[in-house]
Amino acid sequence: MPRTATPVSDLIPAYIASARQAGYNQDTLTRAECLDIREKTGASLPRWLMKDDSRRVSKGVYSIPELVSDSDTPAPTTEPAHTESVEEDVNTPESTNENSWAACPVMSGN
Repeated sequence: MPRTATPVSDLIPAYIASARQAGYNQDTLTRAECLDIREKTGASLPRWLMKDDSRRVSKGVYSIPELVSDSDTPAPTTEPAHTESVEEDVNTPESTNENSWAACPVMSGN
């Protein structure tokens, strides 16, 4: 039976979840931290991270901004947000003198 490769787009979210489960939420990971994530969660070492030169910060340090950007998203709340209705006095051509709008370059077409 031939092996099938898992798309990187599926590997990244799975590794992010494993890293969070292991307690990591910073924008860089070291090779030692990746080994720690593997030890704590059983996730394999992320070749997609370690072989991508654009993610390499320095020797053994890799950029993984997805780990921070997704964790900054607030968790959905079950309670609706409290909102107040605010009535504003808005000047419209209907509520003001039509001639005062004629002087406006946008309204007069000038």
